Amino acid sequence: MEKMKFRTAIMMATLALPMATVACSNSGNKSLKNETQATVDTKIIDGVTTKEQVKQMFGDPLNVNYTDSGKEIWKYEMVHSSVDGINFVPGMAYFGSRNHGISKQLAIIFDGNKVLHHTMASSKTVTGTGVLN
Repeated sequence: MEKMKFRTAIMMATLALPMATVACSNSGNKSLKNETQATVDTKIIDGVTTKEQVKQMFGDPLNVNYTDSGKEIWKYEMVHSSVDGINFVPGMAYFGSRNHGISKQLAIIFDGNKVLHHTMASSKTVTGTGVLN
């Protein structure tokens, strides 16, 4: 009887472990993790904030481009993704997998050394494979 309880406890722990260690991943600029348009607006003041100040707050940009008129555009991006619990249901792997998360992007246009305009976008994301897509 004790062996049966022990096996049941081991089996339950084995099934519960993946749920307790749900995988999360972050990619891109982690300084954006807790930022919103409102918090960025308090840190970046159009016409006042300089390139150096932006670098101090957010680090080097992920991407640098130029407008047709030669103004410099810096882009920052961060993606946070978590694995959905359905992925751990035995047998569901045959049907695919699904993740959910949030994507944040910060774009800053400079006129010379100062910020001309900035915007922060945030959107929910869902990715999947198979029929769970």
